[in-house]
Amino acid sequence: MQHLQKLVDQIDLAPNASIKLDALKSYFQSVPPEDAAWALFFLEERKLCTKVGTRLLKELITSETGLPAEMIDGSNAKIHDLPETLALMLPWNGRSCELSLSTLIIQFVEPLAGFAAQAKRETIRCAWKTLSTPERILFNKLLVGKFQIGIAREMVHKALGEIGGISPGVISHRLASNWPPDAGTFQRLIQADPENDLAIETYPLHEAMNLEGRPETLGKIENWVTEWALRGVRAQLTRRKDAIALWSKKGITLKNNFPELLNLSQLLPTGTVMDGVILLPLKRHRDIANLPKKPSQKNASPSEIHAHETPVFVVHDLLEYQGNDIRQCSFTQRRTLLEQLIQDWKQQWLICRSNLSTGNVNPDCMQQEMFSMSEIIGMESTGQVPMEPVRASHQISADSWQGLRQCLLNGPDDRTRGMILKQKNASYPVQEHDTPWWQWKPAPNTVHLVLVSALRNTPGHMESLSEYHFGALSGQEWPCVAKTSIVVREEDRREMDKWILSNTLRKQGPLRHVQPQMIFELTFDQVVDAPRSHSQIKLTNARVIRHAIELNLENTVSLGQLLSKSPSIFDSTEADVRLD
Repeated sequence: MQHLQKLVDQIDLAPNASIKLDALKSYFQSVPPEDAAWALFFLEERKLCTKVGTRLLKELITSETGLPAEMIDGSNAKIHDLPETLALMLPWNGRSCELSLSTLIIQFVEPLAGFAAQAKRETIRCAWKTLSTPERILFNKLLVGKFQIGIAREMVHKALGEIGGISPGVISHRLASNWPPDAGTFQRLIQADPENDLAIETYPLHEAMNLEGRPETLGKIENWVTEWALRGVRAQLTRRKDAIALWSKKGITLKNNFPELLNLSQLLPTGTVMDGVILLPLKRHRDIANLPKKPSQKNASPSEIHAHETPVFVVHDLLEYQGNDIRQCSFTQRRTLLEQLIQDWKQQWLICRSNLSTGNVNPDCMQQEMFSMSEIIGMESTGQVPMEPVRASHQISADSWQGLRQCLLNGPDDRTRGMILKQKNASYPVQEHDTPWWQWKPAPNTVHLVLVSALRNTPGHMESLSEYHFGALSGQEWPCVAKTSIVVREEDRREMDKWILSNTLRKQGPLRHVQPQMIFELTFDQVVDAPRSHSQIKLTNARVIRHAIELNLENTVSLGQLLSKSPSIFDSTEADVRLD
């Protein structure tokens, strides 16, 4: 337990990410593997079923100290961390615990789920007497499942990868499934397995650059291919040997988030790597931002997969074909191979949808040649053949840049964020200086909103603000509809910071609320639903353009107008198309 407490202190005081990484590596290498396994269990944001709630802990503190519940709540209103508040209310205990983390978990935490209420109280009291005050804070967090020490899971994976000489993506893939926190699991986790690890290795994904200037500067439109830039989860699908993996652009495995796609990918031939975007069903679309943080643990069988519930993987490039790296081939060549691959996969998918066993269809032998398309489609018992869940990206046809500009202004739906321009004869961009893909976005909307609050950057930097919140009038309130850290003019940022810090009405942890007086002009892409927020909506990709000192509160947009999502209430920053 002392080692874990030391790790937490080092991370709290670390001025940069490299020192945090070194602290993690030092911890995992110095503690016994069973302790390292339990620490990793909690760093992965997993929880033990202790059946201990905050109410029980408050009652224990009241019985131990005689402090009323009102004082506990009042103290927590200042600290905003209940496990820490409860630990600080106990008599100070400066001695260190001699128990290891694994022993503490096995003796005091794991048995709680099966104990009666009185036995739980006595066990927790005994643990508190054994631990020092800083260690009690960690112990309380383990009990209520809020063990967060300000470090990203990606950094944990990187530290473990450097210890074992393994890619962080491989570590992420191994940790995605359920695993017991014991010594054997941790040792196997950091042990290299070259043959199997190579099967799930990924390629670096290329990000399109914003087009700076008019598209006419790129030359003739005949030399370019245009596709829609889709709003979804950027992903890379790898199918090598018996290993199928789905990765986010940050190298985080998504195999538990989209088991449907992994099951369907079994029909792809081995030696296939595809780059694309996952489009979620509308009911799951709002969870895009949480996918890497809260992976699902469900396992779906092919019989449980329905077309209306299955996400769609839109493939816009092929990186590996029949085990060969084809990134140096031209885009036209890669596209031809991709379309043939998708067509072959679609035929086998139609076969499997007709209750034929997936195990009888070997994608590497291309058994679909034994069937004609009329026979395959005829196997569908009822209804229309649904849209395939894996398909090639749609290419936009236009005879001129002006025609393409008109298509951009009349985008198909809210799931697009512009266009991607790709040179036909160019290879897949590998280095930063390689020929990039250009992202062409429509001109953003502009709106006038009122500053309502801001987030403090870090506890040690009271004068620094990292995020600004803007609201729209609704009755007598100003619910937040836009959050951004992007301020175009530095003088506006300094003015905001100075005004917020000197005119704070109330504080809520790192959040500072202010009087709704300052009006700013913001740009944004679209208005989307946000059911969990008070306003029910939010503005995407918002950024502050200027301080609108000439306006008053009557000139701002109301929440009702934003809820209507009517284009007439927004201004346009340009007459044509945004090229920034």
